[in-house]
Amino acid sequence: MGVGCLRILEIGTGCGNNLKYYPKNTRLIALEPNENMWKHFHNKLRQYPYIILENAITGSAEDMSIIDDNTIDVIVSTHVLCSVCDIKKCLKEIKRVLSPNGRFIYVEHVAYESGTLLYRFQSWIEYLWKLFNDDCRLTLQTSRLIRETNFTSINEQSVVVKDLFITLIRPHIFGIAYK
Repeated sequence: MGVGCLRILEIGTGCGNNLKYYPKNTRLIALEPNENMWKHFHNKLRQYPYIILENAITGSAEDMSIIDDNTIDVIVSTHVLCSVCDIKKCLKEIKRVLSPNGRFIYVEHVAYESGTLLYRFQSWIEYLWKLFNDDCRLTLQTSRLIRETNFTSINEQSVVVKDLFITLIRPHIFGIAYK
């Protein structure tokens, strides 16, 4: 791979909005379930010639068997875990492919605090929301599920992003989980 290279796996690369954050000498594995996104992703990737695209995989995060154990330095997930079919299986795969001391960096919208009026509204509208938003779940307990994966340590912050127009997805977690 080379000295000074960082091997990054991005789950749900979409059209490549995170590419601008990756350092020079990044070797990227892009995982995206929607094959229609690849055209947009490859167009955006041209703007970042210092990123080496090691592999572009059309598939799900629940089955990353194409990637060897303990081989990825950093895994990035941005607004993805809410839509995977089996988040526990996805998190198990993330931990499996991360190298020792590897980092899982995530930004996810989450549920409001249980019992609040906004949580009840999320619960009430979730079925319709999923139909129009790629099976996105509003009430998923993402933070708890990440903790239950038994990473070595987790540094996580919760915040309500008030600038977001849609109130339903304002609560967020930003975190780094270490293998």
